[in-house]
Amino acid sequence: MRGFTAVLSRELGLRKAIWAAALVAGLLPFLLAALPGMTYGYAEVRDASALAIAVGAGELLALVLGATVLGRELAERRLSFDFARPIGGLAIWAGRMGAVLILSLGSALVILLPATLAGGGLVTLLTGATARPEIPWYWPPPSPLGMILLYVLNVLFLAALAHVLGALGRSRSPWLLLDAAILVAIGLVVFLAGRGLYRQNAFFGLAAGALGCALLLVTALLAAGAAQVTRGRTDARAGHRALSATLWSLCAVGALGFAGYARWYTHLSPADLADIQFAKVSPGGQWIYVGGGARHRSDLSPDFLYNPTTGASLRLNIQWREELAFSKDGSRAAWVEGRDRREIMTAGLGAAQPLATKTGIEVAGLDWRLALSPSGRRLAVLSDGTLSVYELAGEKLLASARVLNRNGENPPNEVFWKSRMLFPDEGHVALFGVLSPEAKQSPGSVTIRRFDVASRKLETTGEIGGLTGYIFVTPDRTGSRLIVSQVDGGHWTTSLRDGITGALITPLGPDGHAIRAAFLPEGGVVAWGGSKKKSNLWFYGDDGALKATANLGDIGEVVFGSEPAPGELFVGTGPAVKEWYRHLSLVSVECATGSSRLVAAGLAPLSGTWWPSGQVLPTGPAAFLALAPDGSLVRVDPATGRETVLIQGTLKPKESRFSGLSFSGQRF
Repeated sequence: MRGFTAVLSRELGLRKAIWAAALVAGLLPFLLAALPGMTYGYAEVRDASALAIAVGAGELLALVLGATVLGRELAERRLSFDFARPIGGLAIWAGRMGAVLILSLGSALVILLPATLAGGGLVTLLTGATARPEIPWYWPPPSPLGMILLYVLNVLFLAALAHVLGALGRSRSPWLLLDAAILVAIGLVVFLAGRGLYRQNAFFGLAAGALGCALLLVTALLAAGAAQVTRGRTDARAGHRALSATLWSLCAVGALGFAGYARWYTHLSPADLADIQFAKVSPGGQWIYVGGGARHRSDLSPDFLYNPTTGASLRLNIQWREELAFSKDGSRAAWVEGRDRREIMTAGLGAAQPLATKTGIEVAGLDWRLALSPSGRRLAVLSDGTLSVYELAGEKLLASARVLNRNGENPPNEVFWKSRMLFPDEGHVALFGVLSPEAKQSPGSVTIRRFDVASRKLETTGEIGGLTGYIFVTPDRTGSRLIVSQVDGGHWTTSLRDGITGALITPLGPDGHAIRAAFLPEGGVVAWGGSKKKSNLWFYGDDGALKATANLGDIGEVVFGSEPAPGELFVGTGPAVKEWYRHLSLVSVECATGSSRLVAAGLAPLSGTWWPSGQVLPTGPAAFLALAPDGSLVRVDPATGRETVLIQGTLKPKESRFSGLSFSGQRF
């Protein structure tokens, strides 16, 4: 300890002039603030200038002193005078580097001293008064303590880096080429690991990993500098060998650790889901598309194609969850991946383990629509106002057309999120475009178009006008029927219409005031509505005739689920309370008679359709799936109510299992 103190005191004494220079530099902010033409006030310019000069001076001193306080004396062989005394090599290194740190940070404090005495400087920094309103609202407010610690770490890093680089440069060793090669290799490992996190939008994970790498790098630089002095002593080349061995071994461990961390962070399976926030079921119910939050990864919301029967899965790096499309036979799925280059991917679902395949087809902008033909052999893409139909085998463009509104203009993008597109058959594409009312100055409308692939002709077959409020459309799988819902000021109007002409078939619910409606897999429509004291389900045929009514009694909310068996409907029912989605129960309803029975309390149907723009209710294995209050995905036996957990959720009791849950393609 005495050796360390002696070296530290000597180094500080040799550089007394730095303190005087720092004090003079501390007066410069007052001169800068007095210059004419300043946009901001005197005190603000003074404090900002003082902070800038202090930060820059401290970092510059760290670089200069870090490179010379040991490196120059070692190169000029004057370090032997220290080793001639009864002082250890570690004390010599620590004393000199300690002086660098004290001089760098101390000079920054001295520069801030005059402004601090005038009421700014450190006072402004510690109170956070320098935070300007130009800082974006989504950025967290700067922490004064965090900023100070970050600056201290930066000064320490610059001093250690300057020492290491100076020692390597002055050694003039032929092994410097090997150092450069190792640096490139380690940098490449870190870059590839970081790029993997970035491509997965794991920005919190990337920041945490970068912070860990930075701390390890500072540690490696300090340890390498200490090894160079303690083991190499006055021999420059021996010091170089000790420095390189220490530096690169620690950096290699850090790089491999970061790569392993990045792989753990981004390589997920459905078992890593903390809760289910999104669900979409393929026709036939063999596969489901699920997404949600990931355990121990707060910034990741992974998406998967998941087979609830076999447990097989495929991780998706999808752009918009609403835009995954299934073919009518359930044999193929299509979606868009990529941040800068958005490419359509497909996966054949007939294999035991599906694989994602690139199509080479790209979409433009941030808004697009995808649809697969019933057999999955053709793909329709609506992007940037152009409808294109491709043959997936060979990626051949079959036909395309510009989609124009009645004024001959491209439909505005802001209405596309509520529009729908599908293949009624292999040779035609149906489009249902929604034009929302413009601030109640003009009514909204739904335009129905059909595109003939063979003739490449796009024609408007129907239009529904005079609509108000929010408008939602739900076509059936063949496009022959269409549910149109509109809500204006809490008043619902829902109707069943012809999917080609838009002609009214029947209002749904008393006077067309059903709140929700969906198509049944076996044909027909189910609608729900009523008051807080009386809740009803109405079952309609394809011709619009009312087939049956189910009185659910004092039920405040109903979400449609699935059809586990022909003529049987699963719904989620809950009380009319503020957070009704926390209190749903799974109920079975007979479509023919309207009779109902409780299947399982506390469960919600997985593919619950509570948003008016829903989908055809699923069948098959997915029809028996439900969500538990903790976010778990469970399989329910409708006869006994027994639950089998497929994906274990980890939501806390007070967290909503529907936080962000998307029903039938709409995420909130």
